[in-house]
Amino acid sequence: MGIVPFVTITSPSEGFCNNTGNVTVTWEAGPYISHIDVSLDGASAVNVSTNTSITFDPLEEGNHNVNVTAYNPELYAVYDEVNFIVDMTVPTLTINYPVVGAWYNVTTINATWTASDGGSGLHNTSVSFDEGDWTEVTVEYYELTSLADGQHNISVRVIDNAGNMRTSTKTFNINTVLPSVHITAPAEAQLLSSTGVTATWEGDPSIEIANYWVSMDGDAWTDIDMNTSYTFTGLTEGEHEISVKVSDFAGNVNTSSVSIDVDSISPEVLFSSPNEGAMIGTNNVIVAWTVSEAGSGVADTKVRVDDATWEVVSVNNHTITDLADGPHTVVVRSTDHAGNYEDATLTFVVDTVAPTVMVTPVGTNVAIGTTIGVAFSEAMDHDTVSILVNGVTGTLTWNGNTAIFTPSAFLDHSTTYTVAVEGQDLAGHEVSESWSFTTMSNEGSISGTVRDPDGNLVDNATVALSNGQVTTTDEYGHFEFSNVSAGNYTLEITKAGFPTVTQNVEAGAGQEIDLGSISFRSSTAGGDDSNGTIILAASGIMVVAMVAFLLLAGRGLKK
Repeated sequence: MGIVPFVTITSPSEGFCNNTGNVTVTWEAGPYISHIDVSLDGASAVNVSTNTSITFDPLEEGNHNVNVTAYNPELYAVYDEVNFIVDMTVPTLTINYPVVGAWYNVTTINATWTASDGGSGLHNTSVSFDEGDWTEVTVEYYELTSLADGQHNISVRVIDNAGNMRTSTKTFNINTVLPSVHITAPAEAQLLSSTGVTATWEGDPSIEIANYWVSMDGDAWTDIDMNTSYTFTGLTEGEHEISVKVSDFAGNVNTSSVSIDVDSISPEVLFSSPNEGAMIGTNNVIVAWTVSEAGSGVADTKVRVDDATWEVVSVNNHTITDLADGPHTVVVRSTDHAGNYEDATLTFVVDTVAPTVMVTPVGTNVAIGTTIGVAFSEAMDHDTVSILVNGVTGTLTWNGNTAIFTPSAFLDHSTTYTVAVEGQDLAGHEVSESWSFTTMSNEGSISGTVRDPDGNLVDNATVALSNGQVTTTDEYGHFEFSNVSAGNYTLEITKAGFPTVTQNVEAGAGQEIDLGSISFRSSTAGGDDSNGTIILAASGIMVVAMVAFLLLAGRGLKK
């Protein structure tokens, strides 16, 4: 049999891990070796003669087996084999906590991670804090303590058995200082005249703010993101509290509050004297008022007279002197501490001149059915006005500024009456006046219309009354006699081409006799001329009329 050969693989060692895919296998063999066969992963052997190494490149990742068999000349064989791993993939590594870029408001953080290797397996795990030395650990967590405010980082490094390495770093922030927020408007204890208010504020400039919230009077917080203003509406009267909450990215929270007082209701001003629209008989007037203010209180009161400049007053009255006659306006403005104000306006009239009168009737020949009129130069206090006529009763009525006295019965004929008038205007100024007038004698009037036999109106006919009064008909055939003393008369109507018409008429004092239509007979008709007697009491044609005020005025006014 001879000398027995040997072969021993010297590299790589059993279980070797390779991370390149290039593996050189070396061995020692002897004595008297004729050739050597090498087989990879059970594949066909390769005769490498008497070489003592072979390189495999590239190798796939995974487990591999190399068999080296040595032969002597007698073909006696011996072998050696080695198992190794090719692992060119780095391990997986995920830092779970802290979160990259996150903010934390604590001084201790337990960093955690997850690492794995599907090839050669993990060999080593190390941790570095803030780029310091590496510390080897055997677990997947590491506690960071006594963290100062500011930015930090943690690095985790894992190495597999093939030497592949992966490092992961997470940067995070520590902030244990509460953020501040300053409410810039409204000011603390500010008085507001509106039921709506816009709050504004400023966040801490040294800290990165994450969010703001607002609340009114302790109600639920309203998230307004990063806005630095918010408008509250519908506030009730009285005190309120506005709160603003701020949060940074580390979760630190702080709040700020201000108190406000809402007074949106203006003071109420009521004049106590004089009355609205009053007539005042003096040039000096004291205006008085009251002010009601249930909110913030009255800050100041001003008075303005007839659009003059405002004058500040400290009491609720104001004396105005040397006012001219005529209308005046006083405005009182009361302002509360919230700036609300109300203007109250009072108008009155200064009248220092007594009224004058124009009266009717005056003179003589006044109709017995007359009324007595007194026209005042201005408005009067009706309750103070009286019109007295000696021996006469009647009623008093008004038409504007004119008082009219209507006697209860006709006045007597040819009688002198004395009238006395007294009264006061709205400012209290007195006026008195007296005068006399004489009624007409016992007289009346007679009128009628003349027509031809066909009923047509006859103009220019001569109409004569037996008392000597003569007139002619107008284009409408009408005639009229006035101031006819009471008695019986003969009326005669003539015109060329027509027979004469005569008529008996009885006139009454103060009566208006309308004879109606009087017709000429045809000139060819037989019989006597037309004649007859018309008596007011018997015929019933009498029209009794009151003499209107304007007619009396036409007879004459007395001032």
